[in-house]
Amino acid sequence: QTYIVQTGKENTPALSLYKKHGFIKINDIILPDGVVLTSLKKSEKTK
Repeated sequence: QTYIVQTGKENTPALSLYKKHGFIKINDIILPDGVVLTSLKKSEKTK
């Protein structure tokens, strides 16, 4: 099973928390209003 999460690119505390728990960055998405979301994923094997 794979988990994918998104948070604001500038949300450093959330990004640090996800990375601490084994999530890896996969891409950035720019929304129409200019907000940039960062997507991260983690698979069951990456415990």
